[in-house]
Amino acid sequence: MRRGVPRSEQSELWGFRSARERLESIKKLDELIDSKLAERDRIHALRINTVGSIDGVPRSSGIPDKVGTLTVKLITLEEDLDSLIDRYVNAKADIVKEIEGLPEREYGVVHRYYIRRMTLEQVAEDIGYCTSQVWRIKEKALEILDGNKRCN
Repeated sequence: MRRGVPRSEQSELWGFRSARERLESIKKLDELIDSKLAERDRIHALRINTVGSIDGVPRSSGIPDKVGTLTVKLITLEEDLDSLIDRYVNAKADIVKEIEGLPEREYGVVHRYYIRRMTLEQVAEDIGYCTSQVWRIKEKALEILDGNKRCN
């Protein structure tokens, strides 16, 4: 069974203590990634529109220098957002890598419930188990993940 990111590193970066907290954070990480991607796209569009708007403006007006300064700031902001997005994506990848080490049945339940965001009822229907069995499998997977973290 493969192990994920060491507990100390995961806790240091994100403050997650238990497997449940780490897995529940996937939804928040997805929301943060989507939000930051949209923000980066808006800044990129603003930068492109700003640079395009100075075509034909005389250099002596001082506007191109101000636009140049603004452009540099916008590029820096885009780069900062890219770095933050990378951090969120890497954190999610670490959590996903951690669950890939679960036994097949536990992995299937955890992946459907936390990654695909299916309800327990949907997971049960999808794999042909009753809801209480799916809940027990999910809880067993969390225990396994917490046990793996204690071993690291």
